[in-house]
Amino acid sequence: MSTWPNGCHICEVEIDPDTGEIALTRFTAVDDVGTVVNHVIVDGQVHGGVAQGIGAVLYERSAYDEQANLQASTYMDYLVPTAPEILPPAAPAGARSNRSRWGAVASARPR
Repeated sequence: MSTWPNGCHICEVEIDPDTGEIALTRFTAVDDVGTVVNHVIVDGQVHGGVAQGIGAVLYERSAYDEQANLQASTYMDYLVPTAPEILPPAAPAGARSNRSRWGAVASARPR
């Protein structure tokens, strides 16, 4: 019996039409994590997923030179979002799942 995580994340933004600057105004995360066994770990998993998603959308750019070499191949060239760029998502609500012995569901990507 699988305990795959499910959820929906919605990010509201404001875009300055003159500069194209994007400002995150609200982030809502709803995740089905079953019975929450450890709130700190679940909150960390959700927050990490939010950071990864924001980073992928706003900061990642795959630029290549004329010889097809990736230009952002180290963290010296790669921008990673930090705490000021990340809005805290809403806390996930737990509800007992009948798919596991303890009612818990994975709160991150299964390995």
